[in-house]
Amino acid sequence: MMNRIILIGNGFDLAHGLPTSYADFIRGYNITLKLGLLEGEYERYDGLCSVNISDPEDRKTLEQFRWMLQDNTFRFIRNLGEITPAEQYDHFVSDHLIYESKFFETINKAVESKKWVDIEGEYYSLLKKVFKDKSCKYGDPIQLNEELELIKGALTGYLKSVQKHYIKSELRNPDIEQIIHEPFNFRDVAVSAQKQFLEYIVNKWAEKNRIESTGEETKADESFAAIASNLVTNWENEGLKSKFIEEIKNGNGAVCDEFAYPERTLTRWLN
Repeated sequence: MMNRIILIGNGFDLAHGLPTSYADFIRGYNITLKLGLLEGEYERYDGLCSVNISDPEDRKTLEQFRWMLQDNTFRFIRNLGEITPAEQYDHFVSDHLIYESKFFETINKAVESKKWVDIEGEYYSLLKKVFKDKSCKYGDPIQLNEELELIKGALTGYLKSVQKHYIKSELRNPDIEQIIHEPFNFRDVAVSAQKQFLEYIVNKWAEKNRIESTGEETKADESFAAIASNLVTNWENEGLKSKFIEEIKNGNGAVCDEFAYPERTLTRWLN
């Protein structure tokens, strides 16, 4: 019998009523921010937005909206645009909100005007401006990429919240979760692509060594280095031949000639 893998994207989630679109994420982020203010979090900064309610009169105004805390977060999301006091609260927050990320501001405005957003498309549009438009706020792609990492982190947190509140725990199968989250190994890669996969890991291991030696890193660097480190550790634990591990760890950015024929060498080592 042939084993089959079924890949399910968030179109499956949306068809079953789960709020996992990018627009849902942006709304969820904004609601979390607004709820935080109602709970007394007068200052907030996360690299994407900042709010500072320092004026005593503004804090008194904020007190008038505290009744909203009687509602739960997801009901608050659904009702936010339907009741006049909440609309007034929206205006209050907007007056005190500062976007620290131009990228995140662009995404928010797209949701406001079109009710949906293509984050990848907005990112690509800004990335092109970095190289073609001298008036672009981003002088180089580094800051843009760092802001993308912040957004990805916020999205991950939001989706975990959706999973907690929307998906019944009895429907979750721990065996399936373990399979999904276990580290990659060679058996997960097509034989024809194993050489490219090896080169990728060698380069990322070299990147890990660079980070450790220079101390200069970005969030993206940390992520890639962690991937390489976890894979190599996993392969060592599986008993993969030491010559291969040494080749990866030497950080020379290329695999040796012996690995040009993965169907002959790698499968032998995995017997």
